[in-house]
Amino acid sequence: MPAAINLHPPLKDFAALDALELLDLSYNELTGIVPPSIGALSSLKSLVLEGNKLNCSLPTQGLCELRKLEGLNLRWNNFEGTLPSCLYNLTSLQVSFANLSKLEFVQFKCDEKMVNIETETSDWVPLFQLEFLVISNCSLNKLSNQIPTFLFHQHSLRVLDLSYSMLKGQFPGWLVGNNTRLEYVSLHDNSLSGNFHLPLCLNFTYCMDVSNNQLNGQLQGNIGNMLPDILSLKLSNNTLSGSLPSSIGNMSLLSTFSVSFNNFFGEVPKKLLAGCSELMIMDLSNNNFDGHLLSSDFNLTMLEALIINDNSFLGTMSNEFSPQTFDSFFLDVSNNNMSGKIPTWICNQTCFSTLFLGNNYFEGEIVCETTSFSFLDLSHNFLSGSLPSWSSNALQYLNLKENKFSGSVPEAFLNISMIVTLDISDNKLSGIIPSAIGKLSYLRILLLRGNRLNGTIPTQLCKLINISLMDLSRNFFSGTLPHCFRHIVSNETLYFGDFFSRDVEPFTSRPKGVYDGVRFERHKKDIEVNFVTKYRLSSYKGSILLHMSGLDFSCNNLTGVIPPELGQLQGIRALNLSHNQFTGSIPETFSNLAVLERLDLSHNKLSGGIPPQLIKLTFLAVFSVAYNNLSGRTLDMKAQFGTFSARSYEGNPLLCGLPLVKNCTNRDNPSPTPTQSSDASDEKWYEVDQAVFFTSFSVTYIMFFLGVITVLYINPHWRLWCFNLVEDFMYFCYISTSITLHWTALGRLELLDMSENDFTGIVPPSIGALFSLKYLFLTRNQLNGSLPTQDMYLIKFDLIGKLQENIGEILPNIFHLKLSNNSFTGSLPSSSGNMSLLGTFDVSLNNFSGQVPKELLAVTAFTPFDLAFSTQTGGSDYGQSEEYGEQDEVNIVTKYSNSSHTGNILNYMSGLDLSCNNLTGAIPLELGQLQEIHALNLSHNQLTGSIPKTLSNLTELESLDLSHNSLIGKIPSQLIELTFLAVFSVAYNNLSSRTPDMKAQFGTFSASDYEGNPFLCGLPLEKSCTSTKD
Repeated sequence: MPAAINLHPPLKDFAALDALELLDLSYNELTGIVPPSIGALSSLKSLVLEGNKLNCSLPTQGLCELRKLEGLNLRWNNFEGTLPSCLYNLTSLQVSFANLSKLEFVQFKCDEKMVNIETETSDWVPLFQLEFLVISNCSLNKLSNQIPTFLFHQHSLRVLDLSYSMLKGQFPGWLVGNNTRLEYVSLHDNSLSGNFHLPLCLNFTYCMDVSNNQLNGQLQGNIGNMLPDILSLKLSNNTLSGSLPSSIGNMSLLSTFSVSFNNFFGEVPKKLLAGCSELMIMDLSNNNFDGHLLSSDFNLTMLEALIINDNSFLGTMSNEFSPQTFDSFFLDVSNNNMSGKIPTWICNQTCFSTLFLGNNYFEGEIVCETTSFSFLDLSHNFLSGSLPSWSSNALQYLNLKENKFSGSVPEAFLNISMIVTLDISDNKLSGIIPSAIGKLSYLRILLLRGNRLNGTIPTQLCKLINISLMDLSRNFFSGTLPHCFRHIVSNETLYFGDFFSRDVEPFTSRPKGVYDGVRFERHKKDIEVNFVTKYRLSSYKGSILLHMSGLDFSCNNLTGVIPPELGQLQGIRALNLSHNQFTGSIPETFSNLAVLERLDLSHNKLSGGIPPQLIKLTFLAVFSVAYNNLSGRTLDMKAQFGTFSARSYEGNPLLCGLPLVKNCTNRDNPSPTPTQSSDASDEKWYEVDQAVFFTSFSVTYIMFFLGVITVLYINPHWRLWCFNLVEDFMYFCYISTSITLHWTALGRLELLDMSENDFTGIVPPSIGALFSLKYLFLTRNQLNGSLPTQDMYLIKFDLIGKLQENIGEILPNIFHLKLSNNSFTGSLPSSSGNMSLLGTFDVSLNNFSGQVPKELLAVTAFTPFDLAFSTQTGGSDYGQSEEYGEQDEVNIVTKYSNSSHTGNILNYMSGLDLSCNNLTGAIPLELGQLQEIHALNLSHNQLTGSIPKTLSNLTELESLDLSHNSLIGKIPSQLIELTFLAVFSVAYNNLSSRTPDMKAQFGTFSASDYEGNPFLCGLPLEKSCTSTKD
């Protein structure tokens, strides 16, 4: 219908226009109301009523029937009231307030539907003064993304909410300054930038939320005086910096204070802790705060949630810091530098619902006999002793991974009937899994990897019908895999509330003010679980855990056939049975695992063909059957199997077909039946290599004999030259024969010593086929290149060559790693932190540079312990291999000499040697956590800063060499506590002040241990200290 026809009658019936998609009635003289019958326009997508004299409220009944309506233009009319909330399909809304003089209240929430809202042009001066303006979760002024300019003329605002509106530009200090009676300001979740500066005191403001923007700079020093009656101040998720002003302590009514995810640093002002006594929620997480926060000065008795994770807070948790009793309490101090023992008051609290203390330096035992927690995370600490015997009907999440817990798993420990996630991986637990574990009917995630658990896998695990992730890898389980596992790994999504994201509940009492839409902060703490998928240990957080399922029994001693019943786990996504002793064939039922993404059956003794039905696994991203006794053809290079390389099949001599190099002949059946045992196959390769050896030897002998005859009968002067030539030729022939051996045939080889030869060239990648190899010695050769990238579980490895970035992933179970006296360059790989069993690490006499990675210092195995490797006939100590009748020897510099440590003494020796490189930066404080290390050598580098006091914690240290660096400051007096120290040197640095007292072991050190420090004084140096300043 064309516009400007000046229709005067009111709008009537539209029932006959049910196919109409666009209705434009703009700029007529239409009056009255919009009739409810407009809902009959069932196909209408755009309605334009601009420029008329329509009035009253919009018809909710009629507009709500316009299911396809996308555009609505109501500009220049006399409507009143509110827009119907049922207009959920709107993507464009045009309204005009230009002709309204008494407008005070405007509210439009788009309910997560990004509606485009454009305000009037910049030259428009409104006739009204708003008190209430809420335009939230809309695309406001999409073309410019600027704050509406008509707000320059507003001076009576009490509530301002422009959150989630995609606004850009500087923080509108002018808007705050023009409206001195503002009570509620919400500008969160925009893209505002610049400084957060308030131009004047806002005596009426009780809520200020500018979180999730791009604000920067420091807070103004008098911000506490600018907002004297503030109840809720949220500045999180910006780039604010500097220290917190002490004037915040003047906000005596402050209940919620959030500055998380910024760049604040320094200590939290004591005045803040003393003045803000009404604080209920304080979130300082993800900044750079330091100092001792949880000391006796901390007295915020009203706290319901304290969130200070991911900072650098120090010190212990004082026993005097004890929150009052509430229905629930949220405490998160994870990822800090807290230390000491866990205080006893935690056990006495009945209010806690959530406690996160992970990634700190807490030590000692857990002394609690009961617990009221529903979420408890003590992971990545140094807690020791036995697991506690407690009972709880509330505990749902328990994470104790990567500590030093030892002993068996007590039956009483499993009196946690409501547990959903149980993670006690990477400790030193031993013994069997208690049968009581079958009673945990709600258990969804069970992680026991990286311990010393043994015995058979109990059938009680099959009673865990709600399990979705189970990881028993890297233990010493034996026996067969129970067939009853077909019942586990639920396909259904369990619902435990918002379990995988733990929230801080907001307080319920509403502050004073005119607005009911106050957004209280809800702190999300995503539950994190690590599980091996796609060749690496992946981290799964939050709600993604609802969609993840898997079983991992790898790196054990499981035997027998793989139960075909596993093919009934149709909802499983990852299945890892690698590095065991499974025999028999691959079950065809695995083709039923329709959503499987990872299948690893490598490093077993499987035989027969690969079932062609597996090609139906269209989600498969990782597949490996390497290092078995499989035969026949590989699967067709179709679907997902067209993406797998030869690595997925290598180590199976009787397999053929792409992507392997070996082609199939007509005699190669798809799934042949083996005609001989693995022992016969082993004997075959032995006979072949023996024939090669004797043939080579015979040829060499004949050539040598002919050479001697030639020298004797032709010219006596050529004899010496000819003898050398023949010797070199024999040596070359022998070496060539040795290097061309088929490594893949040596499937049972456990020790390979090729040291002290003159081998050249690269390390053969085929060495990675030696999947049973435990000892590899290549010292004193001229080899280069990279480590083999296959999964090799080595105990000891010496190499000359290039150090790879992923060395920690290649050698996760290595115990002694010695790479000294080479020409390595670059920085030390951070992946070295994956070497969880590392006892000796020697990279001295190289050209490494950069800083020492903290990941390396987090390795907890720099301690003497008895490392045993379980076999079918029992374990044997690392230091001595009875089967070969030899003792292993490791050389490391201790007590000023390259000492040899042989046999069982290696069980009690640990050391870290990074000397003679180009390492820079400060000595990490974390070195002080290696409390049972015997030797530490950082000499001949370019380290700066001071000597950490934490080195005094190394109570077993016998050798400490920090000489030839650029260290400054004093020698910590606490080092005198190192009573086992036999070697100590800080020579040739820039140290100053007095030497330590000549007491205990320090009475045995000479002047040469301190020389080269011009500003040092005191015995045993000749320079005496002349004043108290020294």
